[in-house]
Amino acid sequence: MGQSVFSIEEALDGLDRWREDPRVEFMGEPLGTEKAFRHATAGSAKKSATKVIIDAYLAGFAGSERATLVTLDKALSKLGHRAGTTVLLLSTP
Repeated sequence: MGQSVFSIEEALDGLDRWREDPRVEFMGEPLGTEKAFRHATAGSAKKSATKVIIDAYLAGFAGSERATLVTLDKALSKLGHRAGTTVLLLSTP
């Protein structure tokens, strides 16, 4: 990966540039998803945009819907809690 991996900040900058491109169309999400997603990434903005970016999106999506995020992933659970999302961490037998 190395130099080809974006930081979260760089990935969000790319998203902002896409939004300005008239050839790009985004479909609707629940109201508040992006704000919650950006809040969830706040503590990791300079890290590489790998797994944490989708975890933050899931936490933001669940939080904006006031839904419970159900996961087996401890890291996702921690991120969800930090983002203010209700999380249920399941354990495997």
